[in-house]
Amino acid sequence: MNKLLLASTALVASATFAMAEVDLSGSAEMGVFGGETFGEDQDLQFHTDIDVTFTMSGETDQGLTFGASIDLDESDDGDAFDNSKQGGETIFISGDWGTLTMGDTDGALDWAMDEAIIGASLIDDNEHLGYNGNSQLDGLYDGQIARYDYSFGDFGVAVSFEISDDESDVTIDDDGNIVLNDNVIADSDFDQSDNRDPVWGIGFKYATEFNGWDMGFGLGYQSGSADDVLVDTDADIIDGEYTVTRRYYGDVDPEAWGISMSLGMDNGFQAIVNYSDYDELYQTKVGDFDFTGDGDNSLEVGAQELDKHYGIAMGYEFGELLVAANYGKFDYDNAESRGWGLIMNYDLGGGASLQAGYSNSKVEVDGLDAEDFGLDDDSVETYSFGISMAF
Repeated sequence: MNKLLLASTALVASATFAMAEVDLSGSAEMGVFGGETFGEDQDLQFHTDIDVTFTMSGETDQGLTFGASIDLDESDDGDAFDNSKQGGETIFISGDWGTLTMGDTDGALDWAMDEAIIGASLIDDNEHLGYNGNSQLDGLYDGQIARYDYSFGDFGVAVSFEISDDESDVTIDDDGNIVLNDNVIADSDFDQSDNRDPVWGIGFKYATEFNGWDMGFGLGYQSGSADDVLVDTDADIIDGEYTVTRRYYGDVDPEAWGISMSLGMDNGFQAIVNYSDYDELYQTKVGDFDFTGDGDNSLEVGAQELDKHYGIAMGYEFGELLVAANYGKFDYDNAESRGWGLIMNYDLGGGASLQAGYSNSKVEVDGLDAEDFGLDDDSVETYSFGISMAF
């Protein structure tokens, strides 16, 4: 009887496993990189990086597909295994009615728009200070995004939500004020989750072919809301540090909309353009960058209201060689950051490619020079060269 039970259990287990798949994929890079950060030379350094992703998928008896993936380098803090936080995991279920995705996924605006970037480099040189990933309102709360999308023919539509349910970024400063995301708020009885509406978004896609040209269009919108927020909107530099001189108090309703267009031709030429417009979206860092990988590099300029962004990328692929360049610019109320990048990729086959990149970025703040920040220059340069491997 025990032997029969064991045999039956093994048969069920093998049948279940046959209906599901678990895949392991990854990438590795090695090479060198260097550059100059606001007038300070960055020594030539070795670059080594590795990433591993687990992907699981299956299908129900009713024909629904489901799956999940986890990017290991984004889950080292353990949040992937916390049911109330996002830690690099993505989970979905899909059918004829569309796809529902939750976790570390794009909001509707980012889902709809094409980013103005073509090709790759070891340290992402083409993601310069003018590059826009179209995700300013994603991750505004705890990073758990729910998105529903549906495609019919050449059209696609998506809606997304991110809920304010994380109390971890509310602290008390030395003056006894409650601080939310580095902004002082007035009400001592403030409850973060009650005070902020969900970020919601909607996006549309359309793809078509015209006279041998592959064309794609994207349009998206996202919005949120927070009440009784005190935002630093101006500051003076004293001994190299900012001192707040003016503040905005009231309800903040950040919103963003954007549009993009992409073009691909049979001769290997491709181009992408996009434009985004923002309202009441405040950022404390203009020219936020990560040269060394420690995430601590930024230019603090008080809370600047982001106004708009535009970007363009062009590339040409012939044989195994891809050459591409991109340019982008952010406009703030009293500042701007812009940059351009150039990359070359040579496909070695089998998932390996040689990659070279260079970028030049510049930050300008109205009425201030680089010396006011204690800097020798207002630009950032990066370069890199090496081999990338996909497994």
